[in-house]
Order: sequence, then C-alpha cells, then structure tokens
Amino acid sequence: MDNIETILVVDSNMVLLDLDREILTLLGYEVLTASSGEEAVEIHASTDKYIPLAMLDMAIQGIDVLDTIRVLRSRDPAIRTIISSVLHPSTKVLSQFEEEADAFILKPYGIDRLDREVRRLLDERSKETA
Repeated sequence: MDNIETILVVDSNMVLLDLDREILTLLGYEVLTASSGEEAVEIHASTDKYIPLAMLDMAIQGIDVLDTIRVLRSRDPAIRTIISSVLHPSTKVLSQFEEEADAFILKPYGIDRLDREVRRLLDERSKETA
C-alpha cells in the first residue's frame, strides 16, 4: 500500500499553485492541483487516490471556495480543508468561512507554517478515522 498522503491544492494563480505543489512535494506529499473549483471537484471525483486534505485559495475561480468545500465534503465528510488567503483571519469577510474550513493560513506563509498546519490536520483526520 502506498503510504504517501495526497493533498489537493486549488489556486487560480498558477505561480502560487506550482509553488505550493513543489513545496508540498518536497515535504513528502503527493500533490494534485486544480486551478478552479470545478476542476477540484472533477479531480476529486475521478482520481483513484484517496485525498484526506484539500488546500484552497479563498478567491478561486469558478465554483466558489465554500461551495467547492461543500461538494468535497458531500463525497468525503472527513476531508480536511485549509483556506489560504491574503486576508487576515480577523477580517470580517473571513469569518463566514469558519464553519467550512478546518484551518486558515495567511499568505504569504512560510514552509514551516504550512508543514505544521498540514501535518496537524492530517494527524487529526487519521485519529478520527482510526
């Protein structure tokens, strides 16, 4: 069995999408990427990989981030989600995402911060499904 965990990264900014993919790959994860909400939903539905975590930019194109998360959760209620944003978590706009996201990460973020947040959510998910 493959022990590499798979992460779905969704960002409309191709430079950031590629950077996140490279960083997460170097951290030991398999990374699937999507540039829109629709593409994320399509990848999640069509892949044979199990995806325990999705990291989504708050301003993705197509289906908005909340609806994308809802569709992913309708298929896998245990999936963990991180929303990344240039907006600070105390911003009023961001508060509407609190119920849907498991974590927020403020852009720009460091590799250590990303690694800690991803690992925390994957470990939480593993404990709940064990």
